[in-house]
Amino acid sequence: MLKAKYLPLFFLLLHSVFGLSQEQETKRKKFSLTIGTEYRITPIQKLEPGIVTRIAPVTFNTDDMLIGPSIHYELGWEFVKNWSFNFSHSLRYNFVYNERANVSNNFGITYDKPIYRLIMDYNFYIEKHFMLSQGKSLYVRFGTSIANTGTRYATSRILDIPELGEFGSVLTRRDGNFTWYPTNAALGYESNGISFTGGIYFSTQHEFGTTTRPNASIILPYFNLSYRLKKF
Repeated sequence: MLKAKYLPLFFLLLHSVFGLSQEQETKRKKFSLTIGTEYRITPIQKLEPGIVTRIAPVTFNTDDMLIGPSIHYELGWEFVKNWSFNFSHSLRYNFVYNERANVSNNFGITYDKPIYRLIMDYNFYIEKHFMLSQGKSLYVRFGTSIANTGTRYATSRILDIPELGEFGSVLTRRDGNFTWYPTNAALGYESNGISFTGGIYFSTQHEFGTTTRPNASIILPYFNLSYRLKKF
């Protein structure tokens, strides 16, 4: 039992230690800015090429649309030590779909015109770091994404309605897009601001299926190399 005369000294020491800890926590840089590149390889469970409509069709190949390199920037907030919430925005210029086009001649020849777009993804995830030594760590990542934005398409078809006589044709239009919302899970290694990540995007809710496989799972592996520009 501490003697009464030592109690003030004990509380002063406790206050000093607690205050120093709080000051260090306040001074710790909690925000970060990172840039990097990512490469997505062929989906593990491949889907067959799909046709959006049978008349005036837009055709696409899921593998060609989803794979390939991208560049990104990332903002991170370390809300608790070794735990962070991150947002990244990636861009890639890639094939989206084939559009059926008519050739101006007397033979009625058609061909598929490839359409390329600037595709953007938005990723939100929690990251947990396990420190190995000064400046080095392993981490796990889990979150969700808004992927394939900027992939709108439009198709049209003419319906003949005999009951309407001379004016019995109606033009119908369909608008759509290939945006999907996969879950994002990954493992990574960081050393002095340079990070290497391997992970997957996966989902069963998407617009890539066909009548025979409307909700086949997509598991899209990726590798990510990033460099942290600044902590503040």
